[in-house]
Amino acid sequence: MQERAPLALPEGLDEPEAELVNWLERQGTSSAHENLPAVLAQYPALRDAVRVRLRARLASEVVIDAQDWSPMAAELWQGLPGQPPRDPNSGWIEAVPLALRSMLEERWLHLRLQRWCDLHYGDRILAYFQESSAALEKVVFSMIRVESHGTALELYLRLLDEGASFHDLARQFATGDERLSLGVIGPRRLAGLHPDLQAALSRMALGELHEPLRIDDWFVLLRLESRIPAQFDQDTRQQLLQEMLDHDLDAVLTGRQPPFAAHLKAVQPQRLFPES
Repeated sequence: MQERAPLALPEGLDEPEAELVNWLERQGTSSAHENLPAVLAQYPALRDAVRVRLRARLASEVVIDAQDWSPMAAELWQGLPGQPPRDPNSGWIEAVPLALRSMLEERWLHLRLQRWCDLHYGDRILAYFQESSAALEKVVFSMIRVESHGTALELYLRLLDEGASFHDLARQFATGDERLSLGVIGPRRLAGLHPDLQAALSRMALGELHEPLRIDDWFVLLRLESRIPAQFDQDTRQQLLQEMLDHDLDAVLTGRQPPFAAHLKAVQPQRLFPES
């Protein structure tokens, strides 16, 4: 067996964490694997280091066929001088000038991880999209945040009874950044909003004004302007593939069953820190 190459430690690790990384690198037993989630839970920086290693390991498993290389090469070499390598599976990265190597390594990792996700999740992506479509919906809404319930109630009544302009009131009274856009927010993914905003907006009809809502330290007025249903385009597909990978990696690092690529459950420390 070849001797392992020294592990390049990520920045931000203190001495005990660095020692743990080196300990993990030396382990190859099931008992070490069983202890891994507990160790990583105590050391977030170490967990991030292991996650980076695992992503690199998955990318290293991908072999690019010649017929698939042309579009990948164009993306890999976009904006760079010269020509991409003819053989994507050779050690071409070592011949790249040092000034470009870091950027190309990052692009190359990203492209191979995309391919890994295509291979392992591609046949489930449409079902996952259908399950996630509600969370992928985008909304445009108007919002005014104020610090006083009394002010919020007064503005609500003015909007309800006097036909006041929501945008004018946002400009005058909003104490959040929304005053700069006259209260208009979006389009935003519904799933990316505060849970209380999600709950309110998901129930509202178009044009409906919501009574003052307490969210953290704010009193919030909302009006739903439009809904944009989720579209299964290329950007959404790539986003969902990445989400599936993230869910699986989270499961591996916390000792749970990966929900999509079940075989990742068998990942052991020696796979995270492979031999060179």
